[in-house]
Amino acid sequence: MLAILLLALVQAEDPKPAVTIAQETAAYSYEFSWSREALQIAPLDALLRMRAEESRAEIVGDAQEAYDDARKDGGFFPETGYMSNWSFATAGQSLALLSLAGEWFTYTGGAHGIFGATTMLWDREAAKEIAVSDLFEKVSEYALLHPAMCEALNRERKEKRESEDQIDTNFDALDDAFNGCPKFEEVSSWIADEDGDGLFDTMAFAADPYVAGPYVEGSYEMKVPVTERLIAGLKPGYRASFEAQRQ
Repeated sequence: MLAILLLALVQAEDPKPAVTIAQETAAYSYEFSWSREALQIAPLDALLRMRAEESRAEIVGDAQEAYDDARKDGGFFPETGYMSNWSFATAGQSLALLSLAGEWFTYTGGAHGIFGATTMLWDREAAKEIAVSDLFEKVSEYALLHPAMCEALNRERKEKRESEDQIDTNFDALDDAFNGCPKFEEVSSWIADEDGDGLFDTMAFAADPYVAGPYVEGSYEMKVPVTERLIAGLKPGYRASFEAQRQ
């Protein structure tokens, strides 16, 4: 029965947003979307609707005030208007957890907008949002992932910069953000089911522009494979939702 339920969850995943709340005027354009898997969980759907309204109210208030001032005083207002876009796609799900990962983008004038990653992890039994660190029995177990994240970041930097130079990815390399390694609280984190079998096999992290490199380099996404050692460090109730990647 467990295998049947797990298969049903995997087959239910749909990459297209199920809910899109959008609005556009001369002053702004706004969009907030989430997946069908999130829609099917009533309290999570309600939470996302609340956050959609909060972000909409923020961009609407700022944009309308700037737009009215520009029309009144003849000042500059971007031709495209202010922009705010948020999306949450399903990164994986199990009987215990639903992981969402997506992007946000805002533009309020100037040369370019700013963007980054946005994530949510939902505990089905507890019926609440939790942090990735909450999956672990001890904070120290989660901290053990940091060196692996730094190594993955180092590989991504070398590829983007086409450089063989060694980059300092020590935890305390805070004097040079574009070459050091950010702390966990400076990046977004989520869990992913890369092979689509209903079990999480990847720990993922994203560093937004300016966090690990200049804007021109964009964002950085770092993936760390789930191992048997990592699974052993999880709280017992979550271990069945994960599988170790084959090395």
